[in-house]
Amino acid sequence: MHLCRTSIPFSFGLWIVDSEEAGIIIFTEQGIRGILMNDTDDALTWATNQYERAKQDADPIFLRGGSDPTLRQ
Repeated sequence: MHLCRTSIPFSFGLWIVDSEEAGIIIFTEQGIRGILMNDTDDALTWATNQYERAKQDADPIFLRGGSDPTLRQ
């Protein structure tokens, strides 16, 4: 398992569940504004593309089984 972090210019959180469902949490300054869930192929493709784009600029913060202590924070 890898855990990474990066700054993204979006005001939402994204998750993908077992390649079968994508979800978005929409944030505002006051908290969560809404949650959307979608299981269409178009939504899953979009979510996967968003994830891959963010992952390109992400820095690892945890690597299971890794021996580099600088990656653990």
